[in-house]
Amino acid sequence: MAALVDDTATSLFAGQMGSSSAESRQEYVEWIADVILQHGGVVTSANLGSSLVTTDPEKYATVRAVWGGLCALLAQNPQRFKLLNNPPLNHVAVVGASRVRRARTSPPRPPPARRASPDLKPPRPPWADEADVVKHTVEILGAAAERALKAVDLANALRSRVGVGALSRVREHHGGLLSLLERHACVQVVRVPKHDVVRLAPPPAGGSGLGGGVATSLGLG
Repeated sequence: MAALVDDTATSLFAGQMGSSSAESRQEYVEWIADVILQHGGVVTSANLGSSLVTTDPEKYATVRAVWGGLCALLAQNPQRFKLLNNPPLNHVAVVGASRVRRARTSPPRPPPARRASPDLKPPRPPWADEADVVKHTVEILGAAAERALKAVDLANALRSRVGVGALSRVREHHGGLLSLLERHACVQVVRVPKHDVVRLAPPPAGGSGLGGGVATSLGLG
């Protein structure tokens, strides 16, 4: 009987939300967009889920109850969000983030930027280095004996794949390779003085494709 009452309450709640679906959906879409903008307009799927739960757990529960989860709501609004398929991080970006922020806060327009020399490439965003380093780390550890390596050996292997520049930027933005990897559930860092070890974390039970173990652990699937 208790289960029947819970199911009935959930159905009634979903029906109430559906009565003004367009307005309700837009409210939640803009809430999610605001949180992403607080991260600079781009955020990993894992950090997005964690930030939403921290900001408003009741709204996050509503997203899962009404739209079937965060991933489903994001996918239903491609005009507002872009899902970057770059496992294991799977970043989420706000489409036209700069235009939205100007419309809401109406700050003075910045002076026009100087046209870059055609020989100069734009700077690489920090999240791109992070995605490359974590991706190659997972690949390297997956091929290693016992799926683990000493930190110095892992750094040498990464240097040949992503280059010295990427590792230097990781050190600048994240405080070092191990500090970056400790933020991601797909690997485990064992700190031992002069003998740090990095190993591949076992996949979570019942993990799904989107976001790998990172996204699944937060219920983004």
